[in-house]
Amino acid sequence: MELPDAKIRETTVIPDEDGLIVRLQIYDGELEPPSYSINLVLSVQIPLAPKSALAKIEHDTLDFADSVLAALVRQKKEELGLTHR
Repeated sequence: MELPDAKIRETTVIPDEDGLIVRLQIYDGELEPPSYSINLVLSVQIPLAPKSALAKIEHDTLDFADSVLAALVRQKKEELGLTHR
């Protein structure tokens, strides 16, 4: 299966008392009119790093989300009996 050419199209960063709330909208194609095969909206809380560049904030957000999604995929594989022992 060929993966879509998705990109981060919008990044919103909101400081809060525990770090940053980062919202990434990721999709391929166009939103209006809808012509995408994937549209993800991630909202993640990450620790505040001093003087973080936007690319670093986006990386940390994607890395955290990737870890959570990978754990969910493993859990679903176990539920479906698809794990190799």
